[in-house]
Amino acid sequence: MITTIYDTDIPDEHLTIMGKIFLNWSLLEFILTRIVSSLLSIDYKTGRIITRSMNSATKIDKIRSLVKHKNIGSLNRLEEVITKLNSAREKRNDIAHGVWTQDDNNNYYIIKYSSRNQQNPIKKKMSIDELNLIYTEVTSALAELKVWEDNLSASKI
Repeated sequence: MITTIYDTDIPDEHLTIMGKIFLNWSLLEFILTRIVSSLLSIDYKTGRIITRSMNSATKIDKIRSLVKHKNIGSLNRLEEVITKLNSAREKRNDIAHGVWTQDDNNNYYIIKYSSRNQQNPIKKKMSIDELNLIYTEVTSALAELKVWEDNLSASKI
């Protein structure tokens, strides 16, 4: 039997890794805003005002469009980074927005309800190992984005 759980029912080990994922994602969003600001040749504070209501997917799309518009270097490397960011974003969103459940064997799952298929939600097992893989993916995407930003700042792109 699967039951919905509440934050106090999730083990500390799960919560610790989730916290690391969310902290790194916040830094990733910060860097996305810095990149948008840089591409628009505006200061970061103004960039925050412009991007305030944008989620990470929208910021990524704006970065792609600005790089194409400004004809800044090769898009191949940016597309590689964006692919990693999008994969990490999807998994991070599952953890942040999914409904946490637990079975009788103390296995933890994320239930994700699709707007297209409300009758058959997606169920993903969320073990410590799975969370660690997601943490590694988010951290890797963050590192690659930072390298891309550094190259942009140094005009190496």
